[in-house]
Amino acid sequence: MVLQRTSDIIRSKMDTSDQLTIEEEKDVALESKSIKDYFSDFYKLEQIIKSSVESPYQHNYPLYKAIDILYKSGTIDYGLTQELNAIRKYRNSVVHGSNPIISKHALENLKKVKSILENYIDKPAD
Repeated sequence: MVLQRTSDIIRSKMDTSDQLTIEEEKDVALESKSIKDYFSDFYKLEQIIKSSVESPYQHNYPLYKAIDILYKSGTIDYGLTQELNAIRKYRNSVVHGSNPIISKHALENLKKVKSILENYIDKPAD
């Protein structure tokens, strides 16, 4: 009887351990998807910004400089400039940091700012 209870306890712990492993695998898959989505959206954002300031005769500006050019030309306002620079810095901290985790808020914010920027850039001149 005692052996049976011990076996049940061990099996119960193994089941719990297996469930944690499955949950951990789900977390890793979600984290991987978030990272992929974040960098895909970041790349698109970067392309929108750089294509707005570059021509065949100009060199490839670093992102911070391209953002500055858009601001100084009046294409984007100060608030959007600050948002873009915050996103740029966050991206750099993820790439160069020791813990490459993308928060859900950071991903949502990137998508929101990318959408806003697309409207700024594509907006017809008055």
